[in-house]
Amino acid sequence: MIADTRPYKGLSAYRADDARMFFGRTRSMRMLADTVVAAHGRGPVIVTGASGVGKSSLVQAGLIPLMCGGGDCASVVFTPGSEPVARLMEALPTLAGLEEAPGDSAADRAAVHEAMATEAEKASVSTLLVVVDQLEDLFTQCDDPDDRTRFLTLLEHMSTAGDTDASAYVVATMRSDFYEQAVTHPALARALERRSKAVQPLDRDGLVEVIAAPAKLLGVRLEPGLVDLILHDLGVLAPGDITGTELPLLSHLLDTMWDKRAGGVLTVAGYRATGGVRGSIAAGAERAWESLDERDREIVRTMMVHLVYVTNTGTDVKMARPLSVLLAVGGEDRAAAARVVDHFVSARVLVVREGHVELIHDAVIVAWPRLKSWIQEDRQFAASRQQIEPTLRTGSRATATRACSISAAGWICSPNRVRVSVARRPGTGRSPRSIRRLASSSGRPGDRSIGSDVAAVEHWQGSFC
Repeated sequence: MIADTRPYKGLSAYRADDARMFFGRTRSMRMLADTVVAAHGRGPVIVTGASGVGKSSLVQAGLIPLMCGGGDCASVVFTPGSEPVARLMEALPTLAGLEEAPGDSAADRAAVHEAMATEAEKASVSTLLVVVDQLEDLFTQCDDPDDRTRFLTLLEHMSTAGDTDASAYVVATMRSDFYEQAVTHPALARALERRSKAVQPLDRDGLVEVIAAPAKLLGVRLEPGLVDLILHDLGVLAPGDITGTELPLLSHLLDTMWDKRAGGVLTVAGYRATGGVRGSIAAGAERAWESLDERDREIVRTMMVHLVYVTNTGTDVKMARPLSVLLAVGGEDRAAAARVVDHFVSARVLVVREGHVELIHDAVIVAWPRLKSWIQEDRQFAASRQQIEPTLRTGSRATATRACSISAAGWICSPNRVRVSVARRPGTGRSPRSIRRLASSSGRPGDRSIGSDVAAVEHWQGSFC
């Protein structure tokens, strides 16, 4: 069993299938289940908390098995991404046809309830538990306000009772630092006021359980003193020291240590070999980067900053990009870009899901100094890109060309099937300002070379994310 089972998940969330390895949250699981059951028929429940506190794992490895373990409940889990209504239709196909601006009439709600009842019948259950993970995608990836509103209206109809009981429980996880954006939407404001559950950081006993219990379940011992050493390096020897940022660091560390166990023991020497609590994430990412040649390192630098959404508070978050778009960002050699993506997936820095690529966790942004410095260098350009992207999808070709040229980080946009790619390459010696000035001097679509290979504007037969 030991050879085939990894008891720790690294930076990945625990899923329903991982429930037996999920420790430290027994009380939180029961309290959340009570909240969800009490809210049945009244609307969605929003699970909030800081990045890395364990919201997704609590819902998927805790709530789902607790509520659906009896066999008369089925769970559906998805992330909204850049097109939340389309993602919802993929997760619940019987809703197809209801995506066009559902109203607030009894007939509209009844149509949604009927579709959900059909979905439950297909699954041979009486109840569905619909989990929307990372609801903040609505603010970091979706730039269509109508799509956002339709999505939230559908969620509210799905979970609000009419003349009959509601067909579904709806639970969404959301980072607490997106509260201000969320409350501008009435459906979310109602949910946050009446049906929200805040996930608190694990206490010291919970952290000890997370460290020791999974290994013990598989018959692996921890060397005496190892738990206290880890807690000391986490800075959580006293209860008041716990901040909530420890869990992703600890989880990544433990997963790395598992590969360094000696026989049936997790040792202090193995812990030291990982680079320790703060160094394990950075060490893994840095090893992956150092093993590449200079050309591939340039591809990494260009692609990684496109997987981060910068905020004005400095608390940046990961964001997903379609794989095809990210490979285009990497330059003309898509095979090389694909190898780089695969390389960082193997290093557990990136993850690919349903054709999209993203950082495995927000903790990578904080823990890997090299990425953090890249983000800081490109912060102004990234913020401008984020403001302009919604316009690019509907703007004219000339507008798109001028707008795209502001970035010196190698980003892709494709309104009206135009691609603008500006990439740093070794030896160009050009500053972002000079690249931007030269790129913006082109007033028409077409190919234009800056320093022979720095910027290009060309027709692109793809679509932006």
